[in-house]
Amino acid sequence: HVTLLYYAFRAGVPAVVIARMVLNVAIDELWGSVPIIGDLFDAGFRANRKNLDLIEQRGGVRRGTSFVDYLVIGAAIGLVVGIVLLPLILIGLLGGAVLHWLRH
Repeated sequence: HVTLLYYAFRAGVPAVVIARMVLNVAIDELWGSVPIIGDLFDAGFRANRKNLDLIEQRGGVRRGTSFVDYLVIGAAIGLVVGIVLLPLILIGLLGGAVLHWLRH
């Protein structure tokens, strides 16, 4: 994984595409760590192949990024923010409900 990321950087791949490549690696590592399901996922989701395709499509300084690249990165950031905020919101709601219950 790291070798392809280094190669992408050297090839002049735009930063947003490299971020998309990192996301592919993160997805591969996350799902790959789940027993049994991870093995099935690894058979279908090939992060290195996807990343090599991204390098070949977008390598070089002259090639721009696509709207899909920004969309994927934006969705990933939104997902991470949601994952972080959801437990905090639930704790706040639970705490409010407990305080309300204790007052009555």
